[in-house]
Amino acid sequence: MWQGEVYVAAPRLKAPLWVLPFRILLAWLFILLWLSLAPAAAAPVLPSKDFDSLVWLVENEAGRTIDSRHATQAVNPASVVKVATTLWAMERLGPDYRFETRFYLIEAGGSSRPAVGLLVHGGADPDFHLENAFLLARALNERGVTEIVGSISVDERFWIGWEGGSARRIADTVERGLEMGRRLRRALDRSRWRNDEESAWRSFAKRHGLDSSHPPRLKISGGIAFHESGGNAYLKPDPALLLIHSSQPLASILKRFNVFSNNDIERLEAKLGSPAALAEFIRGRIGEGADIVSFETLSGLGHNRLSLRGIVSVLRALLRSGERLGYEPADVLPVMGCGSSTLSKLFPWLHRTGKAAGLTAKTGSLVTTDGGVAALAGYIKTARGPRLFAVVAPHSGRELSRARQLEEKWLSRMLDRDGMVRGAFCGAQFSFSDTDAAVRVEVPGH
Repeated sequence: MWQGEVYVAAPRLKAPLWVLPFRILLAWLFILLWLSLAPAAAAPVLPSKDFDSLVWLVENEAGRTIDSRHATQAVNPASVVKVATTLWAMERLGPDYRFETRFYLIEAGGSSRPAVGLLVHGGADPDFHLENAFLLARALNERGVTEIVGSISVDERFWIGWEGGSARRIADTVERGLEMGRRLRRALDRSRWRNDEESAWRSFAKRHGLDSSHPPRLKISGGIAFHESGGNAYLKPDPALLLIHSSQPLASILKRFNVFSNNDIERLEAKLGSPAALAEFIRGRIGEGADIVSFETLSGLGHNRLSLRGIVSVLRALLRSGERLGYEPADVLPVMGCGSSTLSKLFPWLHRTGKAAGLTAKTGSLVTTDGGVAALAGYIKTARGPRLFAVVAPHSGRELSRARQLEEKWLSRMLDRDGMVRGAFCGAQFSFSDTDAAVRVEVPGH
């Protein structure tokens, strides 16, 4: 009891031996209950001035804040935008969706005469490459077609090979289409091959168990033309033969885009909609307004805005989407410890030490836009449960390497605090664009 400023202990009655352990158990139960009910605002912050240039948010799987710094601040997430695009594509199309490209062969009379034209009706396949053209050439040979004396005509929904996103794309639609036609003609006609085609063929032949010394035999004598999609006028005279190329499943395509952080993911705009439509979709999913969520591109190029809380909400939405549609985040995003990716290249210390093995995440980098940015957002299991996080270094263009080192250190400290879980679930295996693609032949009208 208290007496003035002096505390005098009152006499105690001796308690039974079982009372002390019971009291300790009650105390621990009280502490655990208090921790589970503590408000998000009371979450601890890593006390280090080394991280003053970073903003971050860490949440558990249920959405409770574990750690944060300026979590509501809108930032440019750079290529982390690709996670939002991935979510949108999976929700709109589904993981098993395949893009179809139709090739119409126009023949002059009997089947023994050379085809006088190849018309391409693009299906907005964002991942059609040299190896897919080899599949097409082999299918043509199997149908007895070895020569096309007329032109190759493509539309604006056909692409072959990489472009580098909107920053490098040919702006004029017709010129872009003609370039794609030239690329396709060179890929199909062995006499036009360069080093890239030669190398791609050897790799293709090895994967498919073929003799690399016997490439497809197809000669194309004509030029290149462009036609607009959406009409049937360019299909006159009626085609005698129809080839359909089906891409590999969408989930595999998205994994390839995210592993390389390839900005040609913007090609999905032709199938899904504009960046403004993506922003509207994301706002509807995470509940943030137009002042926080805005996109200029589907790749992360340019001026895009999303808060740290918004980024983590998109990651959580991807988790929930996977539960409904039957895929894991690792099926569409790179995983640390599972092959080469921007994740392993930009965060080499984490990759080399294996400390973050199993981290499923997306990187983001801009050098000049908005003063540059280095971003990392992902999902990782810890001893205290799964963690979803986003950490961003705004205005770091001149010191991107230093910013990523700080982010490595920040993630390392988080894992030290919450405990590491060793091992990595790699999800779907990384594949080539032809791994599960196919060409089938159909006769129009049947």
